[in-house]
Amino acid sequence: MDRRFSVWVRLYDRFDKSVSFLQSPLLLIVRLYWGWQMAQTGWGKLQSLAKVTGFFTDLGIPFPALNAHFIAGLEFAGGILLAIGF
Repeated sequence: MDRRFSVWVRLYDRFDKSVSFLQSPLLLIVRLYWGWQMAQTGWGKLQSLAKVTGFFTDLGIPFPALNAHFIAGLEFAGGILLAIGF
C-alpha cells in the first residue's frame, strides 16, 4: 500500500515539474495575443470615433463622445501595455 502511494507521488511530482516549465511560455503567448487584440480594437475605435460615439449614444451611455475617446484610448494603450508586460 505504501509503495503504490509513493509511485503516485513521484508521478505527480514529474507532472508538476513539466507543467510548471510550460507555464511561463503559455502566459507569455496569452498576454501577447490579448494585448495585440486589445490594441487592434482600440486602434479601430480611434479611427472611427464618430461610429463609436453614435453607438454609445444609441446605448444611452452618458457623455458618449468623452466615453468613446476614453475607451478607445484605454483599449489601445492598455493593449500595448499588456503586451509588453505592464
